[in-house]
Amino acid sequence: MRSGLTPIASVPLRSRAWVEGVVTATACRVIGSGPAFECVLEDRSGEVVLVFLGRREISGIERGRRLAAGGTFASREGRLEVLNPLYDLL
Repeated sequence: MRSGLTPIASVPLRSRAWVEGVVTATACRVIGSGPAFECVLEDRSGEVVLVFLGRREISGIERGRRLAAGGTFASREGRLEVLNPLYDLL
């Protein structure tokens, strides 16, 4: 694991952190009146849903892709998520 990264299961809620993992699922859905591209990022400790508001897709983010993502982590409907995260394709 790179320095400065936090295992997904150890990220405190409502805090900023960077995590790294593999994309295991992607989907596009409607939130409010606009699209949102979502991807599930997993590491050995857990998973987080990255939500990109206003997007239907993001080039390079697909199942099996490794990436690092950062932002403010929150819990919504029982799942860990980050809205509009920063990310680096690895």
